[in-house]
Amino acid sequence: MSDAIGLFGRLAIGKKFVTPDQVRLCLLAQAQIGGKHHLGALLINRGYLTEAQMQEVLTLQRERLAEAPPPAIQAAPALTPPPPTMGISSPATGTAPVATGALAARIPGILESAEKRGASDVHFHPGVPPAMRLGGRLLVANQAPLEDRELAPQLRALLSLEERSRLERDLSLDALVVTPSRLRCRASFYVTNTGLNATFRIIRRTPPTLEELGLPSQLAQFVSHSQGMVLVTGLAGSGKTSTLAALVNLIAEERSEHVLCLEDPIEIVHPPKKALVNQRQVGRDTESFARALRGALREDPDVIVIGELRDSETISLAVTAAETGHLVIGSMNTATSARAISRILGAFPPAQQAQVRAMVSESLHGVITQRLMPTVDGGRVAALEVLMVTPAIGNLIRDDKLFQIRSAIQTGRQLGMRLMDDSLRELVLAGRVAPEEARRVAENPALIPAAAAPPPAPPPAVPVSKPAAPRMRSRS
Repeated sequence: MSDAIGLFGRLAIGKKFVTPDQVRLCLLAQAQIGGKHHLGALLINRGYLTEAQMQEVLTLQRERLAEAPPPAIQAAPALTPPPPTMGISSPATGTAPVATGALAARIPGILESAEKRGASDVHFHPGVPPAMRLGGRLLVANQAPLEDRELAPQLRALLSLEERSRLERDLSLDALVVTPSRLRCRASFYVTNTGLNATFRIIRRTPPTLEELGLPSQLAQFVSHSQGMVLVTGLAGSGKTSTLAALVNLIAEERSEHVLCLEDPIEIVHPPKKALVNQRQVGRDTESFARALRGALREDPDVIVIGELRDSETISLAVTAAETGHLVIGSMNTATSARAISRILGAFPPAQQAQVRAMVSESLHGVITQRLMPTVDGGRVAALEVLMVTPAIGNLIRDDKLFQIRSAIQTGRQLGMRLMDDSLRELVLAGRVAPEEARRVAENPALIPAAAAPPPAPPPAVPVSKPAAPRMRSRS
């Protein structure tokens, strides 16, 4: 067996997980792309190896390397260690090498490297190599795992003394981590049976625009109102925070108003523009969303942005603020527009339902529901459901007929409304999302076409006849 196969390949073959020919094919592919991807990732991508088998081979590889005698010390020029990097350039090919060494001591560098590659999240777990989410796929790096005794101290070093105390007390913590280059990351620290874990959500350095997010410009009309409520909903990780930030940025650029943002934690920072934007962090600047909302009505805001409508008291205060002359923009973890409205109504006691339905039917302007879908080229794109509260839909809310909202959206397409299935269908026909990905999340998979629409055939060429050469008369 050739030495070029390497220890990982030889161990995988020895375990009978793969064949030598399969390893050689992947090594050839690895060479063609410049060695940017780990052999195990390529084997997984081609279906030759499973994730569990790769972890078993990695464990065996570490044991073999630990048993190997240390190399003899030889005089050699000093080498500059490579910068910390996850090294993943394509989500379709799995994992990639990570610089070896004290990985946890370079966590900020890895976060900055992940930002450059367009990753959305970075994971650190004891006993498992670090991983990043790129294009919606979680990719595990080719790096020896760190045990809790090595990883936990370095994760705690990212926190303040107060945050460490809260982590010790509650065994979980949401915090904001800022790297030396001022990259902001929303971090979630939590304890499991293996020790202290952390997941970092990478935050954009500047507020996005609707165009940058690939969202339709028609969404701008939702923030053209001076009062009422607009909801941005979706499941966790669907990009609600970015959409909220784009709407706030639109207001900040076009209106001379006071915008008050309540967030947990503050993620995208809005620089001074035409509007005055104040951002308050729950847990640091205020005790809770509800307390901040109660005080907000005395702080002369024109627009109130709520990072998450997460409990009945916050929802109740938000509806009240929308009724008292403020534009309220909030996010909520629901999968459809109808469920978002149902959750708003459910925050109030039964005795107030009739009154609340009337209030919501008049103050709610629209609901934007989104879901991030992996694209065929390894990126992500938002599929949208857009509900505009017309008088007809307002009557459905007032009469407690939310089950008819889906049909109302279908009949309101000419107004700019769309169902999530319609958006998924458009993305498939445009060739941006694979049909199987769209069917996996569609409410009615039968509406999703089997393949993208073929490009229109060019018109047939019209033959151009050359004019006949003029006859020359002979002079006689």
